[in-house]
Order: sequence, then structure tokens, then C-alpha cells
Amino acid sequence: MCIRDRLFAEIIPAIPIVIACRVSPKQKAEIVNLVRQSDRSAVTLAIGDGANDVNMIAAAHVGVGIQGKEGRQAARASDYAITQFKHLKNLLFVHGREATRRNSLVIYYSFYKNVLLIAPMVVYALWSAGSAQPFYNDWQYQFYNAVLTTVPIVHLAVMDEERSRRELLSQPELYESSRRREYFNGPLFWKWLGYSVLQGVFVLVVSLCTLANSPASCDGVLDDLGFMGGVIFTMLVLVSNIKVLLMHNTYTPLGLAIILSSILLHYLSHYILSLFPSQNIFASFPRLFNKTNLLLQIFVVVTLVLADLVTDWLKSVSYTHLTLPT
Repeated sequence: MCIRDRLFAEIIPAIPIVIACRVSPKQKAEIVNLVRQSDRSAVTLAIGDGANDVNMIAAAHVGVGIQGKEGRQAARASDYAITQFKHLKNLLFVHGREATRRNSLVIYYSFYKNVLLIAPMVVYALWSAGSAQPFYNDWQYQFYNAVLTTVPIVHLAVMDEERSRRELLSQPELYESSRRREYFNGPLFWKWLGYSVLQGVFVLVVSLCTLANSPASCDGVLDDLGFMGGVIFTMLVLVSNIKVLLMHNTYTPLGLAIILSSILLHYLSHYILSLFPSQNIFASFPRLFNKTNLLLQIFVVVTLVLADLVTDWLKSVSYTHLTLPT
């Protein structure tokens, strides 16, 4: 970086607006690159409506193209395309902020639900000296990500709204939370990961202590490893779906129906699989609802849900939130 560029980079943070006249397409891109090189933490956005803005749009972190009288070259080279410049406010303060928040939740939850599923298997393998016994039913294991925990988080990622559009547009200060990376950062990621490990281990330990020495049923059937895996899997499906429910800011009949359908679909699949003697959960569906197993499921699910609620409450108390005028 030459002396002229260094001086220009030092002046930029001290002034709110820089107007560059008679600038070539190459120079537009050089200005963006100069800002990126001088401040590695800066996030640049370039917006243009013509072919001479393509280099600048491509050089920025986020490129916005306007479909106007000068053609569609800028829109084709951009990350986002709008029809009028005034729509930039909606793009940033409404769609941008909400997309950042919701996508962050999707990423966190994707790791959370998978670690929640795997943690009991890993701990049980260590506890059983690496016996490599099948823990979950193979079909249920495949259904977990493909069917039982997918649609609820997709619905949240598309439909959930933390604040209304009018509120986000009238209070631009709310956009600061996105700029400060409050929604997606390393500490928050490890917090989700650690929490999923603790929940998975808790489910396994409580299940082992409850079911390992459980008496035989009235027909002389003992609770084997396949049945215990089915009970644990049922609790994990309940916990992961209720977790999505607690993550919502706006509750709709469709969202509630999707979560309830995912839970009922699990019980339906468990019932169908328990009809086949080749499955390790054969004839286990009625035993899911006997007194001991039902109380175990209620205790574990309620405990983990209350832990979630208490954690959220402590977070709201311990952190000072930005107070905005109404």
C-alpha cells in the first residue's frame, strides 16, 4: 500500500461520506479493496445499477445490484438484486437482520440435534468397553434427520419473526446486534454444543439408572438394549422438537401443527417397526407407555425443558439489553 492509499485509508473512518467523481470501474473496485485491506474487520457493501459498477460489486463482501434503465449487468453480478434504491433499507434492516438471526439458529440447531443424538451412543460405548452393540433402531436412526427433526426448523427459518417489519424500520438501532455478531459467534456455538452434550449424557444416565434393573413385565419380558435405545430415542425426539418450539418468537397454528406432527410421526413409525420380529424394538411399543417408562419420559423431558427456560431467564437477567424508544 503506497503512501497515498495509506493516507486515504486513515481519513475514511473520520468522515461520514466520501464522494468520488469521474471514477473508472477499476478505481471503484480499488476503493473497496482499500477499505477491506485497511480494516480486516470491516464488512463492505457495494451497490450499483450499471455495467461500470460490476467490478466494485464483485470486490465487496456484499454486492447489491439495481435493475434499472442501464441494464441487468449489475444485478447479474450481485449477491442481491433490487428494483429501486429505496429498497436497500428493507434489504438490510428487515430481511438482512432476520436472515442472519434465523440462519444462525438453523446452524446451531443442526449441530445441537445431531450431537444430542450421538452423545448417548458415544458415552454408552465407553461405558460398555466398546462393545459396538447397536444402540438405536437403524430405521429410526435414519428417520431422525430425514423426517423427524427437519420440517420444524425449516419452518422456523422461513416464518419466524423476532420483531415486526414496522418496528425494524423505525428503529435502525436494532440492526446493531447483527453488526456486532451477537447471533453467530464462537462462544455461542460452543455453548450450544456443550449444552447438547450435557443433555444427551443426562438422558443416557437417567435411562440406565432407571431401566437397567427394571423388573420384568407381566408377560415375563425384560427391557433389553434395543428397548432402552427406543426409549432414549423417543425422549431425544421430544426434546429436539420442543427445543424448536422454545426457539420461536411467533407462534402460528401451522408451526405448532408441524411440531406436533413430527412427534406423532415418530410414535407411528415406532409402532410400525415394532410389528416386525426382525427389528430390535419388536413388540416394544406398548411398553413405552407403562408406568415406569412413561414417568421416565415425562421426568427427562420436563427437566430438560425447564433447564432451557431457566437458562433463557438467567440470560435475560444477567445481560443488559438495549432499551429503545417505542
